[in-house]
Amino acid sequence: MRGCNITSRLRGFTFIEMVAGIVLLGLIVALSSQAIFSYQKSRDQLIDRQALIWAASAQLERIASGAALDSPPPGGLLQEGISLHAEAQPGEGDWKGFTRVTVTATVTSHGGKELREQISGFVLTEGKP
Repeated sequence: MRGCNITSRLRGFTFIEMVAGIVLLGLIVALSSQAIFSYQKSRDQLIDRQALIWAASAQLERIASGAALDSPPPGGLLQEGISLHAEAQPGEGDWKGFTRVTVTATVTSHGGKELREQISGFVLTEGKP
């Protein structure tokens, strides 16, 4: 009789260990999946920001080499959804003869957040051939 009592106690202890283990595994999965999704979102935004910087700097180089401010880049060069806007202001003081060009690139990220990057540079306007 004493043997049956010990066996039923051990079964109860094993069941409690199993339940605790499953709960811990579930908690680990929940926390790690949240971290993975957060990392993926920040990585996607970083990639989008990098694409914006490349697009804006390429547009600034195009303008510096003689393209019009409102001219679109050649087809197929921009990532889908990126829009470019350029503004020009005449240089003052030591920068007279130059034009300050600011290119703004915007895109709506996967999470619906609008990302924006700006790049500015001075372009020689006087004495161009």
